[in-house]
Amino acid sequence: MGLLADFYISTDAAAADYDESDSWPEPEHAQYKNITPLELSALWAAMRHQEWHAWQEWQENEFECLLNADDGERLIYRFPPAFVSLLASLDPDALARTAEDWTETDAIPWDTPDAQEVLEDIVRLARAATATGRHLYLWNCV
Repeated sequence: MGLLADFYISTDAAAADYDESDSWPEPEHAQYKNITPLELSALWAAMRHQEWHAWQEWQENEFECLLNADDGERLIYRFPPAFVSLLASLDPDALARTAEDWTETDAIPWDTPDAQEVLEDIVRLARAATATGRHLYLWNCV
């Protein structure tokens, strides 16, 4: 089955509600598998044209954990604001280049089209979060 990885936008006050929710507004979330702050730290490094291993520990720790339930089987992380701003600013050409750079890290086993699909959803949500004054979150469930 794999690790569930849902991206969604919310306020801090309502962010933990995602863990108990059976539904979330369709345009305000995207569902994938096997993405954690580790893989997202590789994306952030790729966006900044930095060596991932040099940034890995610092960036991974930038994702604030807002929920840790059932001994870590369910987790909610808030994306760092600087990362959300960078994501929201990607134009189509930069998005395509970033997806390619992301696949060249050791963090993800995908090809570029799959990485680009994930990145397009994350960018869409980052833009919506920025436009509405909310935040972007990652929910992981084992």
